[in-house]
Amino acid sequence: MLTESFVAIMAMVAAVSIDQHIYFAMNAPGASTGGTPEGAADFVNGLPLLTPGGGEVPPIDPARLQEVADSVGEETIVSRTGGAPTLAFGMSEVMSVFGGEGLKSFWYHFAVMFEALFILTTVDAGTRVARFMFSDAIGNRLRDGPDGPPGVWGAAWPQWTPRTGPVRVARRAGA
Repeated sequence: MLTESFVAIMAMVAAVSIDQHIYFAMNAPGASTGGTPEGAADFVNGLPLLTPGGGEVPPIDPARLQEVADSVGEETIVSRTGGAPTLAFGMSEVMSVFGGEGLKSFWYHFAVMFEALFILTTVDAGTRVARFMFSDAIGNRLRDGPDGPPGVWGAAWPQWTPRTGPVRVARRAGA
């Protein structure tokens, strides 16, 4: 739980550390950006982005988007929707204080791998919990004692055979 809360706090810090233009260039669909740095720059420069003080954010150059992609070792960062690349990029921005710009690519790819492992372990745990709940519910339903349908059918089966009809319990006991 402590690790999960650290991941959530890190995600918030990473989200606010990303330049607004880069954030929207990464998360805009390919139809809006054309999938190129030039198209992404045109798209995000057309958005009404504001600084915390309320002023307009200066426009971004397509070369800056390519420079950012190169800094994390990717061909492009344009239209990398889904959240994982954005979080990884933000984490690489924050973690680049440890090792500088030279390790930014390492931190980016480490974060992508970490996210994948985190998601896979969460899915695995969820699957195990669902399997336990399902088997517990079905097991309780099937083993509800002699008063329930499975109990009645299970108790009646040895006393009735198609060839002989009802078989008395006393006869089966050897009496």
